[in-house]
Amino acid sequence: MSQSRILLEAGTNELEIIEFAIRFKQPDGSTVAQPLGINVTKVREVIRMQPFTTLPDMMPGVCGMISLRDQLIPVLDLGFYLYGPDAAGDYERLVVTEFNNFRLALMVSEVSRIHRISWQAVEPPTSIRDVDPHHSTVIGLVTMEGKNILMIDVEKIVAGLDTNLAMNSSDEVDALPDGSNYTVLIAEDSEVIRNMVHHQLRDVGFDVIVTKDGQEAWESLTELAGRNTSSPPIDVIVTDLEMPRMDGYTLTKNIKSHPRLAKVPVLIFSSMVASDNRHKGESVGADYQLTKPELVNLVNTIYGHLGIRQAA
Repeated sequence: MSQSRILLEAGTNELEIIEFAIRFKQPDGSTVAQPLGINVTKVREVIRMQPFTTLPDMMPGVCGMISLRDQLIPVLDLGFYLYGPDAAGDYERLVVTEFNNFRLALMVSEVSRIHRISWQAVEPPTSIRDVDPHHSTVIGLVTMEGKNILMIDVEKIVAGLDTNLAMNSSDEVDALPDGSNYTVLIAEDSEVIRNMVHHQLRDVGFDVIVTKDGQEAWESLTELAGRNTSSPPIDVIVTDLEMPRMDGYTLTKNIKSHPRLAKVPVLIFSSMVASDNRHKGESVGADYQLTKPELVNLVNTIYGHLGIRQAA
């Protein structure tokens, strides 16, 4: 089963998710399946389970490697990774994911179908009981057809496997010149990433407004724009793409359609930025599209737009 080729128009606040499941053993010996899902844009393909090569000193949950079209891909026991030894482990499919040029095959029990939904239907993980936002690999909850589908944060899983894809703050960026007074608004649903971007921008001298998703960002921006001021209410907006309630494309489209906000630069900062979907950001008017986890590049891009020169 190949990745869906249906191209969603940017700015409709829609996404497609592929639903799959992990089975669990019950005390009576029976099994129950937990529905899971990820954004279709991160799925390369779905294939039948196949033999893999076990290597020494592999990280917990990584079972081995497969060779797929002349590329070695790590295989993750998703049930063990998410739930520990209680997962049944009767896997039938591999969901091959890809972003930031990194591929990872997820072992799953079954693959159901692709759903097209609105981001409004995705509840933030804070609504899920006992979920710790600092450590959870869940980015949202979708309730449909009598099921609770947990949206998996594949980025967080991959960052744990490859430290080169993890986001880190840096002291390589010079502080703002004395007397500078710039405000940046951040829209980011991941608490960990949100805090890192916030701290990096704050540490170099920006005033920072932090919002947890596109909807909260839009409400903050329209409230600021409604005040009686003659200049734009914010200097720069940084937004993720995948967010509950309102995604980054829709947020950007709304901003660029607003008479008081249209000239404010919008920087899309997401691991989903790639050559084959940059046209989506362009179609909604994004000024810049940057790939996580290049945090230094984000700050330097903001400096460049504002005309701030870095020290040699």
